[in-house]
Amino acid sequence: MKISLISPIMSLSEELANMTKQMIHDVREGMIDECELIIIDNASTHGSEYMKEGADIYVRLEENRGWGGGINVGMKLATGEYFVFVNNDITINQTGWAEKLIGRFESKPKIGTISMNGSGGFSGAFFAIRREIYDKIGGFDEENFPLGHAQDCDYLYRLMYEGWDDNVLLIDGYRHYGRKTYNQHQFKDKYLHHDNFAKSDFKKKWGFTEREWEARGHLDWRRRIELDPSLDRYNELPAPI
Repeated sequence: MKISLISPIMSLSEELANMTKQMIHDVREGMIDECELIIIDNASTHGSEYMKEGADIYVRLEENRGWGGGINVGMKLATGEYFVFVNNDITINQTGWAEKLIGRFESKPKIGTISMNGSGGFSGAFFAIRREIYDKIGGFDEENFPLGHAQDCDYLYRLMYEGWDDNVLLIDGYRHYGRKTYNQHQFKDKYLHHDNFAKSDFKKKWGFTEREWEARGHLDWRRRIELDPSLDRYNELPAPI
């Protein structure tokens, strides 16, 4: 298997169930034969039938383990060379994203993660990593980020510290509606009153905010190379095609 798509979903309303159905349709339109779609149902009350119908592998959890917790379950089942993490509040009106993603990864082995979106900058709504990163640094941090907020920033900082580059692949027809899971009224009060929202667990863990994570990741890696030049693999890797 070339690509394993992993989507953790907590759908508590018809609105999000319909968005989930659309997301499944859109990503499957762009999947190639060597793709599998793994859906982790985080104790949803709506839309589970769409998830079962659309997934190659469907797992229902009896309680919500959050965004990263759901992904962690999916990564243990995944067989792909690349893992793609998919929010259920995105739409993609273009096919061919899978081929473009593979081509970008193969253009330079130093690229460890790619965010697919419609504009520049990193977005955690639709992004991919190499499987070997998971083998190296493990899964998402559920202990320090129980609700999922900033888990993507934490994971990217960890992989960047190991020397991998981040990259962006622009996809036409892509849209991320944003925070649809957290804004569900059945979950919103719990989220807004949790310490993870009021005071960033990212800063508690690392000493700086998630907004500073990317620059800090590159800076820390550069300092490691200065102390030990043998860590720098850049000149040993092929140039982009």
